[in-house]
Order: sequence, then structure tokens, then C-alpha cells
Amino acid sequence: MSFRSKHTDASAPNRLADVLAAGLTIATPKKAAAVSTDVWPFSNWSTRMRVLAEVKEDGMALRYAGAQFQADREIVLAAVTQNGLTLGWADASLKADREIVLAAVTQNGAALRHATDSLKADREIVLAAVTRNGLVLRYAATSLKADREIVLAAVTRNGDALEYASASLKADREIVRAAVTLNGLLLRYADDSLKANREIVLAAVTQNGLALRRAADSLKMDREIVLAAVKQDGWALDHAINWFRADREIVLAAVTQNGWVLESADESLQADWEIVLAAVTKKGWALRYAADWLRADRKIVLAAVTQNGDALESAADSLKADREIVLAAVTQNGDALESAADSLKANREIVLAAVEQDGSALLYAAPSLRADREIVLAALTNAPTVLRDYADESFRDGRDFVLAAVRQNGSVLEFADVSLQADPEIVLAAVRQNGSLLEFAADSLQADPEIVLAAVKNKGSALVYADVSLRRDRKFMLAAVKADGWAFQFADASIKADREIALTAVRANYKVFDFVDPSFTTDIGFWTVVVHQNGDRLKDAPSDIERTVNLRFIAAETSKYYAMVVLENMKTDLLTLEASTLSKTANWLLMAVKTTTFGRRLFGEVDSELEYYKKYALVASALAGFWETSTDKTRGLSENEIYELNQIQAAAEEVGKITDHPEGPLVKRGYRQEYDALEETFPGIAKKRKDENEKERIRLEAIAKKRKEEDDKDPDMAKKRKDEDDNERRRLDGKRMRIQASLAAHWIFV
Repeated sequence: MSFRSKHTDASAPNRLADVLAAGLTIATPKKAAAVSTDVWPFSNWSTRMRVLAEVKEDGMALRYAGAQFQADREIVLAAVTQNGLTLGWADASLKADREIVLAAVTQNGAALRHATDSLKADREIVLAAVTRNGLVLRYAATSLKADREIVLAAVTRNGDALEYASASLKADREIVRAAVTLNGLLLRYADDSLKANREIVLAAVTQNGLALRRAADSLKMDREIVLAAVKQDGWALDHAINWFRADREIVLAAVTQNGWVLESADESLQADWEIVLAAVTKKGWALRYAADWLRADRKIVLAAVTQNGDALESAADSLKADREIVLAAVTQNGDALESAADSLKANREIVLAAVEQDGSALLYAAPSLRADREIVLAALTNAPTVLRDYADESFRDGRDFVLAAVRQNGSVLEFADVSLQADPEIVLAAVRQNGSLLEFAADSLQADPEIVLAAVKNKGSALVYADVSLRRDRKFMLAAVKADGWAFQFADASIKADREIALTAVRANYKVFDFVDPSFTTDIGFWTVVVHQNGDRLKDAPSDIERTVNLRFIAAETSKYYAMVVLENMKTDLLTLEASTLSKTANWLLMAVKTTTFGRRLFGEVDSELEYYKKYALVASALAGFWETSTDKTRGLSENEIYELNQIQAAAEEVGKITDHPEGPLVKRGYRQEYDALEETFPGIAKKRKDENEKERIRLEAIAKKRKEEDDKDPDMAKKRKDEDDNERRRLDGKRMRIQASLAAHWIFV
């Protein structure tokens, strides 16, 4: 979930952004079915760490952070590593930090624009930037725009970078060829000497035929180059020497690519049967440029109208009366009926085909067919306006006809006679298709509960057209919001202040919470319903409600943000939990881990009836098994994935503590004694774990011995080694706890 998408309603205030900008501490989250008003104290997770977590998830969060965080090197480095463009919001001093700028341009080359001038002249940084985005060559120092390796890397990535290369490199054959191979039109930036280079120009026109325009005049006379150009884009013929317009092979290749080019062909070739056929097959409208005798050629005209029915306009009059040709034309484009002979405008089959394709073609039909019930109904299927504009007037107030029409297309109601807009059966048929058509119903029917409810069921916003009496009617509005919660926004103010109706509407659609009476914005019952549907909306709640324990747990079910924040609090609270609350906490922990990408891979549905210690053991076992195979940071994981893994590792370690803590609730319930008997019950498993621990011990002893010898020779190295040993010791402690939890889980579930 990105930082910018934390709110589904873009107009809602971004409480998190406000808090970050102010540099304040934020309260954190929990869960429950029955709502409690207990609140947690502020998290010991500092605002700085929260900002750091946010920018790791979405670097753009830096934009909303306070100035102190935008000047924090670790935070900015994390932000630009996730999204290089966030360098633009970093403090000016950090835009001159080489490591930060290098990280930014490595992620997104466009970040170079935000670097200081001195770093825009740094060869390594600019090379990294143009490798990602060639166009950022424009921001490089002038000296580097003349660096052959950098410019070649830029144009290889994006040929348009050639525009920013130095004049000397625009004359470099390899660089220009790399550019025009990607975009032939870039020949415009090449040195004149290369515009006359046959190999370069051929590569350019092969990629984009219109590049012929930039070629030297001598190459516009080169037949092979012109042929290659028109094959790629027929309009390249306009940039060739005029005599090629009479070259049959070249013109045939051009019209085969784009039939419109027949317009540019020599008059002699506009009378060439094969060329014209190729042209109209590609673009039917090209028929207008064919010689007169070919516009009377039945095969050519049939090919043209099949491709574009409007080409019938350019056909000879004799063919406009050809039934097969006209039928093909109107089937492709109903409006082609306008160009048909009058005799065919009265042909029922042809007119029916035309209006089925485009109902407005009824305009060109003979008057007798505008009164044909079947034809008018066919036209109304896709063009309801013809009832008002083109159909015989008798249809407008014909009840049976209009009823049949609105059953096909409810929009016909808008153009029906006023008397029929007051017909309940007709209006009901229309609004069931499209609730918004209630707008065109008679006033009396806009106050009809059955009709309005049918409209609302189709589209909640249709309530805006209902009579005010219904919008004030409690019984009706309760039914309306049950049908579509969105109808609530158009309810009368008295209804918006009705708790039952408002709560029903919010249950149907949490977004209408924005329209409830202001008094309900502090009602925890409403927030419970809203947060069940969208956990992130809890950020919009008043602070005392946002800090409610159970609401935060509910939010964590659908909000990754709240899941992670609660998990951070859980790390400090797990060991202090009483046995009575342990089961509920275990339920949440399972859910919280599932909200991460890796957590979802680990868990399926978990039986809600499992005892609390089984749930903890299951979590620990799964996390331990996954984490022990996922600690290698060289697996190509993104920063976000590594962050999630760190969260999962922390959760696994805390669960491990639960299974072994001498004062923990599991030990108090006799779990310790059962655990001690584990080795006897499962000697194979225990032996495997012991063997692993023994191998680890031997390995560490060998490392320690070697390091001691090195430390005696180098005191500075000794200090460094000590820090490494401390880290290794912490890792082993975590592994030991995970092994214990995994063994416990195996014992429970075997």
C-alpha cells in the first residue's frame, strides 16, 4: 500500500501527513468484535522511526515529512533508495551528498535534476543516471555531454538523448546510428555529414520512414532508401524526389502501407487498377483519389465500402444503386445510407441493416420506412434520440410502442411524449435499466415509492431526482439505503441525523460516512463499521477514537500500516500479557503477519478453536521455518521486502520468548514440564536440532580462535571483531528461540 493511497477518499484530511509535518508522536492501533474504549498509551516507537518506516514503503512520504526529517541523512537515503525522485524534497545539504545522489539516480535517473551542479559534473553519477534514463543527459555538466561513453550509454537507453549531446558527438557515426535505430526521426539532430551517410539514413528510414525528410537531397534520390522509407510509412513519398511518385513499385509499396497516399501518387498511377485496389483495401476513403473509370469499377468500390462504408460517397452513381455494394456499405457504417440511391433508401432490408449499425441513419430512410415499427425499434436500440428527431411522430405517444422501446433501451423515456413519462409501467421499465432515468419521469412518479426504490436499487444516486417527501420519509429511506447505501448522500438532513438509517447506510457503503450528521463523527459505533471496511480510514478519526484498542485491531485486518504499527507495540507488550488475553493476542498476531506479503505465503485459514498456545506455536513454527531460509539479503529482495522480513523475524523472536520465558503464561500453565519431555518423545527431531547447534558451536569456536590471533596483532581490528561477535550472538539467540518454538509446534501438531 503506498503512502499516497492511505486514504480512499482523496478529499479526506491526511492526518498522518499532518502529524509527520509537525514532527509529533502518533498513537498506534488493536482489534475486537465487541468494541472497547480502552486505549493504548503512545508507542515507544519514535516519530523518526515511523517516518523511516514510511519512506521505506514509499519514498514519496518524504514530501510530507517535516524539515528535520528532510535533513536526516538516514531517512533521505532510505527514501531515495525506494524512489529516487524524492531527492527533490531533501534538504539542500543532502542534494550535495554523493552517496545519496548516487543512490537516487541509480533508482531513477531523473533524480539527477535535483543534484547540485558539482555532482552533475561527477562522471560516475551521471553515467549511472543516463544508464537508467538517457534523457537526463540534459542535466549533465557540459563537459560530460562531450563524454563519448556517457553519451553512447544515454542514446542506447533513449535515442532522444542525442539532442543534448555535444556537436562533436552528433557527428559520431556509432552514436548517431544507435539513436536513429531507436527513433529514425532523431536524424534531425545528426551532423549534416551523417545526414548524407547512406548507412545512417537507411537505418533511420527503416525505423521511421518520415525520417527521409531530414536526409540530404542526394539520398532522397536513392531508390533503395525511398523504397525502404515508404514501406515503413507511405507518407514518406511526400519527401522523395517527385519522379518517384510515378514509380509503380514505390507507389504500390506506399499505398499498401497507407492507402491515403494515393493522393500523392502521379495521376497515371491513380488510374492503375492494382494500385487503386491496394489503396482502397487499406483505406476505403482513398477511392476519392482514383480515376473516374475506377470509381465505377464494381470490385474496387466493393473493396472500398467494405473497408469504410463512407467511401460510397465517392463511387459512381451507377454503383450507388447497386444493392450488394450499398448493403456492404451500410453494414460497415450506417450513415453511408445518405449516399445511396433513393430507390435503395426505400429498401427495407438495407435500411434495417443501416439503423442496426447506427440508429441515426433513420434520417436518410424513405418517409415510409420511418413509420416502420420494426425499423424504428431497431434504430432506438442504439440511438434513442431518433424517437424525437427522425421517427414518425405517431410513435412518440404510442404507449405499446414506447413500452417496447424502453424495454430495449430505457433511455427512450427521455424522448417519449410527456403523457407517457407519467405511465408507471413505462417508467418502471426504464429505471430498472438505468436508475438515473428517474430524472425524466413525471413529478407524480418521482414521488412513487415503488418506482423510486427501483431506481435507487439500480443506482443509489438516482435518489437526487426523487420528491423531497420521500427523502424525508424514514421508512422509505431505510429501504433505500439498504438497497444502495450511496442513496444516503441525497437524504434529507433529518434522515442524516437518524442513527439507525445512517448506520445502515454506512454498513452498505462506508464512503457515505462523509455525509452523516456531524454528531456521528464522534460515535465509535460508526467508526467500527467504517474501519471494518477500510482500516486506513481510522486515521481520519478524532484522536481519542483513533487510539481505541479494539478499533486499531480491526483496522489492522485491512490496513498494512496499522498491522505494522501494532506489531511494533506488540514487541514491547507480549511478555506482560496475562493468560486471559493471550488467546485474543494470538488471533491478532496471526492476522497481522498475514497482512505482509511473506506472511500471506505462510498461512492458510487457521481454526479459530485452537487453544492459544497452539496458535502461538503455529505462528512461531511457520515464521521460524521461513525466516531461517530467507536471511540472505542477496536474493534480490527489495528494500520493502527486507523491511517486511525484519518485521516477521521480530515477531518470530517474540513468540519464541513466549514459549520459553520463565515467568511467561505458557510456563505458568504447565507448558514448561511438557516441553522438557519433548526430547524423550521425539528423539529424532531433538537430535537433529542438537546436531545443528553443535555444528554451529564448532564453527564459532574456530572463528573465535582465528580472530583472537588476529586481534592480538591489531587492537583496532579487535574492537571491530567484538562488534561483529555481538551481532552474531544476537542472531544465535534469535535462532535458539525460533528452534524452541518450532519444536513446540511440532510436538503439538504431530
